[in-house]
Amino acid sequence: MVSFRKKRIKTENAVNEILRAARNTSGILISEVSHALRISQDYLVLLEAGLYPKLPGEVYVKNFIKAYANYLHLNSGELLDFYKREKDVYKNIQPAENSRMMSPVKFLSRFYFFSIPKLIKIASVSCVVFIAMLYLGFKVEAIIRPPELFVTTPASDILVDGKYIEVQGITEEESVVTINGQDVLVNTDGSFSERINLSNGINEIVVTARKNHSKENTILRKVVVREKE
Repeated sequence: MVSFRKKRIKTENAVNEILRAARNTSGILISEVSHALRISQDYLVLLEAGLYPKLPGEVYVKNFIKAYANYLHLNSGELLDFYKREKDVYKNIQPAENSRMMSPVKFLSRFYFFSIPKLIKIASVSCVVFIAMLYLGFKVEAIIRPPELFVTTPASDILVDGKYIEVQGITEEESVVTINGQDVLVNTDGSFSERINLSNGINEIVVTARKNHSKENTILRKVVVREKE
């Protein structure tokens, strides 16, 4: 392929314009030129359009111009000089155009220089926000989560003869424990023990534990007092 890309030059001596004008003036179809010169019509269309880089190569371009000029009874030597002049003008214009164009390497360098730190910054901020939200979620869950509660005695659904029973258990530190709605003392290790009175028949013992702003943890025990005959 031709080693340069021709920029359309608006002069009366542009080779492609001279060839096209001469053919039109002579009333010759481009297909007739193609048949006479045995040159592909597509190549002749490109030649008349000044799209030299799309032609097979520099040698072909010059031969096409020479053959086309001779066919149209034009001065082929003069046209080749015009072509050389256009090529030289293009070479002088091209560096200036290239200087205004950013090379792929420079473009990528600028992209990475400006974009990568920005992406890292966005990713870092997003990561910090995510960790903060995760931490906040854990803190909120820890606040509203009901404390652990275990009632060691009595077991549920037991039959007793006495009028009172000892309720014992353990919960988390700083928890508030109630038995049937009454606050009971909780030791520093979370253990508690309270004696409650019983009535004949079925007695429900409701033990609850909670912390500030937390949900309640509730355990129900049923104790049956045997009625004396």
